[in-house]
Amino acid sequence: MRGGVVLAAFLAGTAVGAGLTGSRVAPGAQVPLRRALVLEGALLAVFAVLWLVAGNPAGHPTTTLALLVAGAAAMGLQAAMALAFHLPNVATVAMTATLAQLGALAGWRAREGRAVVARTPAVSLMVPLCLRT
Repeated sequence: MRGGVVLAAFLAGTAVGAGLTGSRVAPGAQVPLRRALVLEGALLAVFAVLWLVAGNPAGHPTTTLALLVAGAAAMGLQAAMALAFHLPNVATVAMTATLAQLGALAGWRAREGRAVVARTPAVSLMVPLCLRT
């Protein structure tokens, strides 16, 4: 169950990040990127403060889960920003890239409409790839 919650946090972070940045970071589009970076920084600050306040999370399942969720959501935001730059080989792990793409599609669709989905790999292909792994 914990793995599913953390995976959901990653996907949610990717969707939110993609909704903020869009499917392509354009020159001069610093405000959306800045918002995503500020949100990622806030999640990492929550992670750090929680770790400092709680101490070693070993033996504290709720604290451990909160740390994992905050970290995964921040990683999802980071993945969405990396995808928006369209740089080759930025997302080097196939599973992470596929999951980031699925989360980003949700954010891009919310921001840019259904047309963006047509320009990306089919969800019907990506979901079975994730489930098979």
